[in-house]
Amino acid sequence: MKALSRSPPTGLDHRPCHTRPVSPTARDRRRRALERVGPIVVTLVAVLGLVAFAPGAEFDAARRLVGLGPGRLGAAPDVPDAGRYAFLTEVNGQPVGYDPCRPIRYEVNPAGAPDGWPDLVARSIATIEQATGLRFEDDGTTTDRDFFQRRTAALGRPLPVLIGWADASENRDLDGDVAGLGGSSPGEPSPLGRVHYVTGSVLLDQDAYARLAARPDGAVEMQGILTHELGHLVGLDHVEDPRELMNPSYVGQRGLGPGDRAGLARLGALPCG
Repeated sequence: MKALSRSPPTGLDHRPCHTRPVSPTARDRRRRALERVGPIVVTLVAVLGLVAFAPGAEFDAARRLVGLGPGRLGAAPDVPDAGRYAFLTEVNGQPVGYDPCRPIRYEVNPAGAPDGWPDLVARSIATIEQATGLRFEDDGTTTDRDFFQRRTAALGRPLPVLIGWADASENRDLDGDVAGLGGSSPGEPSPLGRVHYVTGSVLLDQDAYARLAARPDGAVEMQGILTHELGHLVGLDHVEDPRELMNPSYVGQRGLGPGDRAGLARLGALPCG
């Protein structure tokens, strides 16, 4: 008769078969891993939110790295590298200028300005925009007269560039035959190590402009002086060449010279951030 059961072969350890439960140690390891990862995820979300929505310009470079930052506002013109030009400041062999991915906000104090000053300012701004690809943003008029002590406003946003008129009693640098002053202040290096101007001023001699406004051909010279100072604002220095508007003296130049255009194009082609 065929046997229905039998003893295990000699030498085998015969024990009941059952499912082995998960050990408390394994559960603890998984829980601890989740406890470690959770705060990291929360922190990462918070950092990304800060980078994406913080109003300050200091996060623009980081935003661009993750595809959230502003792009270049305008293309610098392709012009021959001709004539003479120089830059006010260079860092690591590269000129310092404004960030081409951010508009240059400006406001005007019209006290002491000649009649028709809005058109005068608009034309000069347009000349610099066309020569650089930079974009200016009109913030209107102001009573601010703090021309050369520009400060950063709330939340890290720079104050607008200030354009205005004064005489030598208010600013001694306008004494003599000086018809205007212009320049900008750099911000802190960006996360990418780049330095850009963040704000600045243009101050024009109101007495000189009053004399020019009374002359039939004075409008051209008023335009040239303001455009010259805006050239300083965005980063150009003087050059000793009467063909260039950035010559230290106005000698009848009718607009930008070849070196002015080449230097302004270089400033407009600077990298963002």
